[in-house]
Amino acid sequence: MFGDKGGILTAANGLARLEISAGTFPENTTVSLVQVEESKTQTVIDNKGIKLRKESSSWQVEASSTFKLPALLAIGYAKETPWTTNREKLGIYQYDTALGTWSYYGGVTNLEDDFVRSAITESGIYSVMLRERSFTDMTSHWARQEVEVLASRGIADGMTSTDYAPKATLTRAQFTKLLAAALQIKPILPAAPTFRDVSAQNWSYGWVEAAAAGIVKGDGGLFRGNDPLTREQMMVMLIRAIEVRTGVEADASGMNKIQAELARFKDSNGISSWAKNSVAAAIYNKLVQGDGLYLYPKHSSTRAEAAIIVYKLLAELELL
Repeated sequence: MFGDKGGILTAANGLARLEISAGTFPENTTVSLVQVEESKTQTVIDNKGIKLRKESSSWQVEASSTFKLPALLAIGYAKETPWTTNREKLGIYQYDTALGTWSYYGGVTNLEDDFVRSAITESGIYSVMLRERSFTDMTSHWARQEVEVLASRGIADGMTSTDYAPKATLTRAQFTKLLAAALQIKPILPAAPTFRDVSAQNWSYGWVEAAAAGIVKGDGGLFRGNDPLTREQMMVMLIRAIEVRTGVEADASGMNKIQAELARFKDSNGISSWAKNSVAAAIYNKLVQGDGLYLYPKHSSTRAEAAIIVYKLLAELELL
């Protein structure tokens, strides 16, 4: 039994652990963490039909009450290849008993050796898996590792099933999807769209609607999702994403440092007034860097550059 004070439930073999904070469950809630024995060699797929490599046995989390707060689930993995060599690509997946598929739920791998951790909010069957995603046009690219990590976590998508298109111009809709997926914000599908130019039939509809609460803003009721995303717009969205995730307003630690951060760039006068604080904060926190003495705030970014920046965001938020 778990009361409202919470506690830690650890499997007998030490390969799984559920940390329950105070207030997660009401008094007299029964919670179990049980290993589900099944073949490690069975073919498993995710909800998009992509094959997964399953490392460990699955774990059934069962609570007699609904979760009022997230609980932290930690599942161990073997100290051997390919798990150790693909550490940041590992994730905790949840099994859909109706469809027979697995969905990526989350995965923090850099905070605890040999364990993948994720906050969960419901009973279910969970397991550590590896989704190996690679692209033919990224084989020798400088952003290969970052792109593959994001793709393995379902954050980044290719332009086709085989090509990522790293040099292609990043659009507002594409970066919105990257940010929302990185923060594990689920797509939402309201009956009425927030923006007149993003209908329910648009591929980005659910992501844009999910990000409309604090991360993205339109212009006169329009989102302009196919427009190239400027570097200053990207930095504003990055800082808003951090604020949404942490609940703390981000800055560059004071106006003097803001001015100092911007003054070293020869084109700092070209930054829009509404973006200056966010640009300075993004640079100060090393999420974005300029090109020598130039920041190019009105220039667009490539899809490869966006992957690097979102990867840095995950590191900043301790989500890698």
